[in-house]
Amino acid sequence: MQTQNPALQQFFFGSDLFYTILILIIVGIIGGIINYYHEFPSQEDKQQTLLQCLFLGVGASLMIPLFLKFTSFNFKPETATTEEFLELIGLCLIASIFARRFITSIGDKVLMEQLKKKISNIEEGVEEIVTEGYDEKSNEFKKEDFIEIDGNELAVLEAMKNKLPQKRRKVEGLMEDTSLCEQDAVSSLEALKKDGYVDHLIVNDMDRWEITKKGRNYFHFF
Repeated sequence: MQTQNPALQQFFFGSDLFYTILILIIVGIIGGIINYYHEFPSQEDKQQTLLQCLFLGVGASLMIPLFLKFTSFNFKPETATTEEFLELIGLCLIASIFARRFITSIGDKVLMEQLKKKISNIEEGVEEIVTEGYDEKSNEFKKEDFIEIDGNELAVLEAMKNKLPQKRRKVEGLMEDTSLCEQDAVSSLEALKKDGYVDHLIVNDMDRWEITKKGRNYFHFF
């Protein structure tokens, strides 16, 4: 005799996620019905079937979790209060009643966010400057020209050198490479700038940090 999968049994009979999805579907169906009779009060006006409205309503309702990513409403089924569930139901009902407009607007929003990410990546790529001979020791500097650094400043400078030939960096990228918080990363950059190891630039109204020739040559002496 085939036994039931425990994971599936947990999902269908003991999961907050399952009941949340069930609520979304039920509210979507109700909203689809309201949409059908709200948009087409007379038989002559009907331009789509009830079944189409139901599908649109359920689809719009199931898109609400994606919509919430663009809002401050942080809904978690396992910790949600009654008030939060009622707010979720209200949002789903509105979305399913105005399903066509809602689906179109969410689609536009998601595409716009993806486009912004693409543009950001392109800008980051454009800012990559290939520096010929950046790894060669310059005769301009002597060891006495440098102040030895350690700790966060050294970690930030190493992160910038390791990214060469990409010279210009965002604070967020340095935070990711060094595991530093924003305050520590910025204060380290300011200290490095004071010693002449990095420069602060404004590129397309955005903050960028660039390792200098002195900063690159630091690692030839320490």
